[in-house]
Amino acid sequence: MSGTVEELPSGRWRARKKNAAGRYKSLPGTFETRDLALVALGDPLPASPDYNWREFYLALHGHWRQFELHATGTDGLLYVAHSSECIKFGFTRDAKRLARRLRDLRSLSPLPVGLVAFTVGRIGIERWIHNELAPFRTQGEWYRFAGPVIEMAAAVALAEPWSPVVAEEMVA
Repeated sequence: MSGTVEELPSGRWRARKKNAAGRYKSLPGTFETRDLALVALGDPLPASPDYNWREFYLALHGHWRQFELHATGTDGLLYVAHSSECIKFGFTRDAKRLARRLRDLRSLSPLPVGLVAFTVGRIGIERWIHNELAPFRTQGEWYRFAGPVIEMAAAVALAEPWSPVVAEEMVA
């Protein structure tokens, strides 16, 4: 890991990366748990059998409750895509449209675009996410990497079981 995490007096966590000059620079935003801060630095989550997954899921529970409260409108797929600089939250009606949308994003973007996750959802959830993350918006539905944005992406990824194999087949 080329960084460090530290707990703040508020109980949230800050992630700091080492820059080329050897100094630590804080990533934007703060994180609910130490593990989310480590993920922001690029570390995988611990895989040990004694890992406290309950704490990790409790940190995301607030987002899931909001998903339930805002599950209005058209049914479809809520997805999270990323480039090396931003995260995108989007909604589409079905898997074929998601695959087409990702192909379009890849052809229009000067940076590589990948699929992080997708889950069954409704358009109201996407609207709520866009409103919640408005301070981190770079353009359109794209958001800069920051604590709350990464936490929201994790909440979408873990909201429903999804298969990375299926995701790869869809976007190939």
